Amino acid sequence: MQNSSIVRISGGGRWQSKLKPAFTLAEVLITLGIIGVVAALTLPSLIAKQKQKETVTRLKKFYSTMSQAIVMSEAVNGDSKYWDKQANPTKTDEEGNVQYDDDLGSDQTYAFIMKYIAPYIKYTKIEPKKYIESLSGKKTVIYFADDSEAYAKNGACIDFNFDVNGERKPNKYGYDIFTFVLCSWTNKGVYFDNNMKFGTYMEIYNGRNARQRALNRCKESAYQCARLLELDGWEIKKDYPYHI
Repeated sequence: MQNSSIVRISGGGRWQSKLKPAFTLAEVLITLGIIGVVAALTLPSLIAKQKQKETVTRLKKFYSTMSQAIVMSEAVNGDSKYWDKQANPTKTDEEGNVQYDDDLGSDQTYAFIMKYIAPYIKYTKIEPKKYIESLSGKKTVIYFADDSEAYAKNGACIDFNFDVNGERKPNKYGYDIFTFVLCSWTNKGVYFDNNMKFGTYMEIYNGRNARQRALNRCKESAYQCARLLELDGWEIKKDYPYHI
């Protein structure tokens, strides 16, 4: 790790060799290799943590945005239990099977969102009837400025499948899609065991062993994982069953 140079000693005619510290090419390459190995080991972990943080931050923001919108809407439109929410629409196919009516349901959902929700939230666009492949049906889509999207459907309640990264993959429950419900009608007790009007799906998991019950349900049915994250303070714990 030394480099030789020739210097002239003042006051005489003699020349003398003087050593100056320096790195050899081999040492530089070894150092760069070590840095590369360390980066390869640590970067994936850092990227994963950042992705998890972004996921829960957007979930918490959506939850807060919708809750506040309902409060503001009720000040104008009255208690949400009296809002004009149509019954779960169905139709009968040629073989006599009863199934959800996607077209009518989308029309009803769009009318509900535009009257009771849209005036009280910030969004970039609302699309009334878009087929969402990952959810196998037509939804009313609310687009937000951070590229997240909410897919609304008029079911037993108004269901919201919130995708934290929009159309980017994986588009799977428990990974980037999480379910919320706006439910304050007669069948509310199926989902909520208190006076809430908007919340994570299966808010009924409260009380004793609530967290363990929510964890078990998240493992069994990924579309219920938002409740687990809420109980964990909008954090992704080590035992969260899916790799985000």
